[in-house]
Amino acid sequence: MGNAPLFKMSLLVWLIVVCATFAPTLAGFVECDLDLEDPNIISRLPEQCQNVDDATRALMVEEAASFKQFHQKLLDYEASQAPATEDEVHMDMDFRNELYAVGELHACQSLNDTLNQYLRCVMEQRSKMLEFIEQASG
Repeated sequence: MGNAPLFKMSLLVWLIVVCATFAPTLAGFVECDLDLEDPNIISRLPEQCQNVDDATRALMVEEAASFKQFHQKLLDYEASQAPATEDEVHMDMDFRNELYAVGELHACQSLNDTLNQYLRCVMEQRSKMLEFIEQASG
């Protein structure tokens, strides 16, 4: 039982790597989680992630941090809304649908300019989503 959370985390990391490898965005940009600490995982990321300039790398790390903050706020909100009898992670799909409608991340996928503009767009939209969570938390 004690290794179950570790197994789930390992599985999640490998899922991220697989998704990042085989699912480029519609805008033609590949998202890279360069904040990962394991060099073995980073070496398995797509080729586009291996040799990025310092400014792009910094922006990718900033985007990853913004995702972590968003994801934690979402999990915290959903946990606060979960029925007291529920032992597993509570996912409020109605709330998530509203949240993603507010975020309009699809707008970023229509950008055909630069990867940096795309990453900035994602962070701006995610910021709107954070505000929505905070308002819902009241």
